[in-house]
Amino acid sequence: MVALAIVLGIAAGLVFDSLSRQPRTEVATRTAHAAPAATVDPEALAGVQALRDEAEALTRAQVELDETAHERWMPRVALIERALEDPDTPPLLRDELSATIDALECVGVLGGPETATCATLDR
Repeated sequence: MVALAIVLGIAAGLVFDSLSRQPRTEVATRTAHAAPAATVDPEALAGVQALRDEAEALTRAQVELDETAHERWMPRVALIERALEDPDTPPLLRDELSATIDALECVGVLGGPETATCATLDR
C-alpha cells in the first residue's frame, strides 16, 4: 500500500510538473511490493506519458534558443535512465521512458544540436 502511494505521488508530481514546466527530480517506477506490470497504475502511466509528451513537443529551435532546456531536462534524464536500468520498472513505463529519451535525443537535448538524431518540423 505504501509503494502504491509513492508511485501515485510521483506520477501526480510528474503531471503537475509537465504543466508547470518546472524541473522534476523523480520518475515513476514500480517497487517490489507494487502491482505487477500488467496492472500499471493509470495515474503513474499518465504521469510518464505527460513527460514523454512534453519531450516530444520540443523542437530543435526551442532547445537551441532556450538556455534552460538542458538545466530542466538533465536531472530528469538521470532519473529516467535510473528507472530504465531498474529491472522492476514495468515494460509499459519502460517504453514510455525510452520514447522520452528518444525525443530528447531527436531535438538535441542530449548531446547538443550537432548530435540531434532526427529531422523535426519547427512550429
